[in-house]
Amino acid sequence: MANIRNISIGLVASSVLVGIVVSCGGGGYGGGGGGMYAAATAIRSASLDGTQAGFPAVTGTGRGAVAVVTVNPTTMEITGGISFAGLTGAPLANPGGAHIHQTSDGAIVIPLIVNPDNATATIAAGTVLTTDLYNKLLAGQLYFNVHTAAHSGGEIRGAITGTTGVITGLATLNSAQEVPSSGSAATGMGTLVVDSTTREILTGYVTHNVTGANGAHIHTGVPGVDTPASTVDLNLGTTTSATAAQGATLPNLTDLNAGYLYFNVDSPTYPGGEIRGQIVIQ
Repeated sequence: MANIRNISIGLVASSVLVGIVVSCGGGGYGGGGGGMYAAATAIRSASLDGTQAGFPAVTGTGRGAVAVVTVNPTTMEITGGISFAGLTGAPLANPGGAHIHQTSDGAIVIPLIVNPDNATATIAAGTVLTTDLYNKLLAGQLYFNVHTAAHSGGEIRGAITGTTGVITGLATLNSAQEVPSSGSAATGMGTLVVDSTTREILTGYVTHNVTGANGAHIHTGVPGVDTPASTVDLNLGTTTSATAAQGATLPNLTDLNAGYLYFNVDSPTYPGGEIRGQIVIQ
């Protein structure tokens, strides 16, 4: 995760609560010394609304899309975030607008960064769980909460638990995986979470430190082969991140399951791609 300075995440509204996937990894392409993600990556999700927010419950149109977190059980590093809509007003300003809390006493355990769009909030890059918090996550004892001026205690909330139904892939991006290699020292990471039934991209984002990045995409292609045409275009959110648009879908899941998708980040110096990372199913 070195040199990754910011996280932005794309989450799409969904009425389906999707949740836990703990897979055994054990394969995939690390590419150019980037390495593979650890096996048994833990993925959890939540669906937020006002009915879970308090006693009495909050009534209104506020709702949260599927919120997803991923944890590397070796390093305990956690990434992820949430999107939301229909609130009575913008979330409270950082750092008070959104958090992950623990159910035992409601204490804030991870503050979230509310992004400038006032529609998404994300976990800061480099956030690491303690063993206690990791165990609480696995036990379903953590929840997302979004706070507004009208509901300072939380307008929408959702337990970080779930069911099966998602496919998750992670990618380490570097120049060595480009064809040919760009020779750039830039790096990045990508996360892709897809509804296994609808092919809807629930989470699709890449973070990087490419100077002057002017494009980011998901391509279909095997390692070592350049595929110019993109499969899914990502929106540049900040100078160090890009996300999939809400409602985006993959044409099919076959390529994802086969390891034939990769993230690519372009720059003026390397319009065909400065860094690339094959997406490895977890």
